[in-house]
Amino acid sequence: MNDDIKKAINKIALFLKELDFKKKALTWHKKKKEFILLIDLQRSAWSPEYYVNVGIILDNDNELSLKTHNSDIRYRVSCLNKQNEYRDIYKIEDDFDSIIQLIQNQVIDVFDNMENIEEVKAKILTDGEEEYLLTLKAKEKFHIKE
Repeated sequence: MNDDIKKAINKIALFLKELDFKKKALTWHKKKKEFILLIDLQRSAWSPEYYVNVGIILDNDNELSLKTHNSDIRYRVSCLNKQNEYRDIYKIEDDFDSIIQLIQNQVIDVFDNMENIEEVKAKILTDGEEEYLLTLKAKEKFHIKE
């Protein structure tokens, strides 16, 4: 990891720390009243770019594996690029300001203001569950049929 990437990650980490997120490697988590909110940076296997993943663990006592891939609800932060196509991968050292803004808009302004699972459920059902990856546990909890 080069110095520019480290600096960018540190700026993102500082932003999330100010919002009371705890950091472990490239994953940040925040325990809410009824769930755990996760954000992580995942390096692409094919390029030096990163994805910004978001996860929600519905059991706020389940801190055994705080990784977005173990979450009950998952999605990726995405933005509209200059060609009007959705893009969900970022050159972190160049895009960290826009990454912070997208995290603010798509995660903090939405899920960080929530405390209970019913609020999360309402948001997902309003957006349409196809916008998220939901585990069987989440589907059952939200009464979503396969």
